[in-house]
Amino acid sequence: MKIDKKLKISTDQFYKQLIRSIQNDILTQTGEEVLEHELEGYSYVKNFPNNQIATMTITEIIHNKIYEYKMVTDKNIIVSRYTISSQEKNTCEVEYEEHVESEGALQSLNDSFMGSVMMYFKKRRFASMLSNVERAVNKNESNE
Repeated sequence: MKIDKKLKISTDQFYKQLIRSIQNDILTQTGEEVLEHELEGYSYVKNFPNNQIATMTITEIIHNKIYEYKMVTDKNIIVSRYTISSQEKNTCEVEYEEHVESEGALQSLNDSFMGSVMMYFKKRRFASMLSNVERAVNKNESNE
């Protein structure tokens, strides 16, 4: 899956929001406070509301440019990558890519089928999340 979206916030604003979100997730899941420069290579166990458990590993992080992580569950491995590029002033483009490796032929078939059925909704939900980040940043800027 690949999604591109232009946002009316700067690269720095989007990146800071992304890092805060990651740090908050780590704090919630582990109780640990992790600084930005400590994130690359950091692994932790994440518990999802549906009783799914995954090991999250931050595989690459480049300030204001790239954030990539690998999520390993008992059924699959998902590698997700955000690439952020600067556009005109106070505008950035976010490219999100996700690759799924499934464990076993049956799981692979199930993931392919469900992935194609759910892709539209997943893309819409992700685009909406990016728009929410944009709104939150713009709201915070106007309140300061």
